Amino acid sequence: MRAIILAESSQCDLSPLTKQVPHPLLPLAGKPILMHALEVLQRNSIKHVEVVAPTLHKQLAAAID
Repeated sequence: MRAIILAESSQCDLSPLTKQVPHPLLPLAGKPILMHALEVLQRNSIKHVEVVAPTLHKQLAAAID
């Protein structure tokens, strides 16, 4: 199975939290929100995941690796 995660949010204002950290990398229970989503997909045997983040791709890739 495949999944797509839309990891950018231009309509959600979480400032001042997002001045330094993008929305998907905000911590929730000790780890980035994006990692929670990836772990749920992995637990459900979804191995092919596309993370769509046109302007944040370098930051997100660094955080995931």
